[in-house]
Amino acid sequence: MKIDEQLSLISYSYQDSRHGQVVFDFQQGPSKSKFIHDIQTRLTNIDSKTIFGKGYLICYQEQIVGYFYLSPIKKERLEVEYALLKEAREKGYGKLFLTKISDYLLQKFPIKELYVTIDPSNEKSISVAEASSFFFDEEDYEKRGYQGLMTFVKENPTYQKGKSR
Repeated sequence: MKIDEQLSLISYSYQDSRHGQVVFDFQQGPSKSKFIHDIQTRLTNIDSKTIFGKGYLICYQEQIVGYFYLSPIKKERLEVEYALLKEAREKGYGKLFLTKISDYLLQKFPIKELYVTIDPSNEKSISVAEASSFFFDEEDYEKRGYQGLMTFVKENPTYQKGKSR
């Protein structure tokens, strides 16, 4: 799926040897996130007939820089999960990807809002979310006693319930 001239998404396929290396790199990496280490489950969930509930590799100028997963839509709210390979971090790919994919999804699908969840200690991911027009849902975090992951939300300004574009 081409997002723009430089950014594209590749649906996971066992036939492509690059996918196996990406899975290995994430599973063996230093991240504390269960999500990061559970990449195999997300990338191999290929039963979905839509883009939702599927894993994709993120490519920038045809180079794999990470992966992302779209949770199935629930009540017009969609979670975007993504991670960048270690060598692709701090190069602007996170902001570029999150901004482009969130704008694309909000324009193409009847989604009320997108959200990402971030570990409070991951300051760089928090900065990426904020720079990509996601706002911190402090009310949600307060309800959970300021425990666990922080939720950042991006609302669709043109959302109309039940209407697709």
